Amino acid sequence: MTKKKMNNIKTAASIAIIFLLTLNGCAAVLIGAGAAGAIVVSKDEASTYIDGDMHSVWARSLEVLKEIGSISDTDKKAGVIKALVNDSKVICIIEEVTNKTVKLRVKARKNLLPNVDLAQSIATKILKVKK
Repeated sequence: MTKKKMNNIKTAASIAIIFLLTLNGCAAVLIGAGAAGAIVVSKDEASTYIDGDMHSVWARSLEVLKEIGSISDTDKKAGVIKALVNDSKVICIIEEVTNKTVKLRVKARKNLLPNVDLAQSIATKILKVKK
């Protein structure tokens, strides 16, 4: 496939995802560059798809959470990292979609209330870590 066709496919996929989210009633905000770099922010989490393997996304997530907070629990097999960041409990859930694509979900709660700004900030930092 040519590069132009690939860009058209990525654009069409992005539009389809946005359309499906609006049909679902999910109030979403898209931030970032490229289809694999868009962060979807819902009422209680931030999620994104990252081009990379499970191991590299796990390592990137662990690195970011260690920098900004303290790790409380990890389960690499389940793809879960729990941490405490700025008095908020953070859970990163890393799910392998394909061998080259991983879905990252970041949830943050402070005093039982969602802290979506922090979740979005963490997801953005994980996306920006050099591969």
